[in-house]
Amino acid sequence: MATDFGGLVGVENGLISRRIFIEPKIYAQELERIFARCWLFLCHETQIPQPGGFFHDLHGRGPGPGGARRRRPGSAFLNICSHRGNRLCRADAGNAATFTCAYHGWTYGNDGRLVGVPYLKEAYYGELQRERCGLESVAQLDSYKGLLLATVDPQAPPLREYLGKATWYLDVFFDRREGGIEVVVGTHT
Repeated sequence: MATDFGGLVGVENGLISRRIFIEPKIYAQELERIFARCWLFLCHETQIPQPGGFFHDLHGRGPGPGGARRRRPGSAFLNICSHRGNRLCRADAGNAATFTCAYHGWTYGNDGRLVGVPYLKEAYYGELQRERCGLESVAQLDSYKGLLLATVDPQAPPLREYLGKATWYLDVFFDRREGGIEVVVGTHT
């Protein structure tokens, strides 16, 4: 259900009601219209320089698209165990060959494949189709000037098209010195 923003945003005087930050209906619309449809910044490639490196961040309500995992080529997955939906990776960044869910111990390779299930034969009688239980990949992953961005919307336009004329501003900032930029250690949330 759409919310009437007419009384919340005063374009003529530049005032915005504080209600936009606390109303559940507005937040629900942001999740649907922004986080579920837009290209979201995950991290800069210098934050995951090594194969097996990962970076995790929250977007919208929950854990996905939660991060990028560096392998060749790079990949990004929703940070949700495919078994029971538990948050999988709890660290903000690091390097790992696998990710293990703290709930039931399902283990995933950094390529998203399900590689380990405790008591596979006893609990699933050997019938679990592990190839169908991997992590959910983002719909699209791309980079611009070292910025890794993803969208969960398979119908979203390609990244360059989505950025449009905003690439000029990114170019001005990221091309200030030869070799581009490097993100310093640490996160800002």
